[in-house]
Amino acid sequence: MVIALCATMFDNGIRIVHIGGLMRMLGVPNEDAQKFDHEAFELGDNFYEQIEEMGFEKIDESELHLSQTIH
Repeated sequence: MVIALCATMFDNGIRIVHIGGLMRMLGVPNEDAQKFDHEAFELGDNFYEQIEEMGFEKIDESELHLSQTIH
């Protein structure tokens, strides 16, 4: 889930990921996530190459059937 969120942010031009915000997107309660609001990491220009090295593959959107709901 974290990789998917980071990929979405990367694809939309967001390169600095705030840890507290990411935790909230994952459902962590605010009182826990706010402890990490001052921390962040940067998605490098080679983000997709890095995650491919970890075994993840980028989905080719042209292969998706956009009329279908993906869960």
